[in-house]
Amino acid sequence: MNIRPESRRKFEKQGVLVTQQHLAMDNMDPTEKTEIVEWLSEQEENTKRQETTRYRWMLAFTIIAAAAGSIAACPVIRNWFTK
Repeated sequence: MNIRPESRRKFEKQGVLVTQQHLAMDNMDPTEKTEIVEWLSEQEENTKRQETTRYRWMLAFTIIAAAAGSIAACPVIRNWFTK
């Protein structure tokens, strides 16, 4: 089901928490209820996608930093073993 543009604007203006509370009160018609559920699922999917992207960037940065640290420490460690 598609969310009507006026409902989407209303939900975006309210935000996720207020919309969730509105859903919990269950004082709306079935059409609006399905729109709320669909909009909340869209928001959750967007949030998960953003968190996944952030995690991957941090993981890549951490791997690069670990590799750079290992390369920088290599001469010092090699020096320990040769003496």
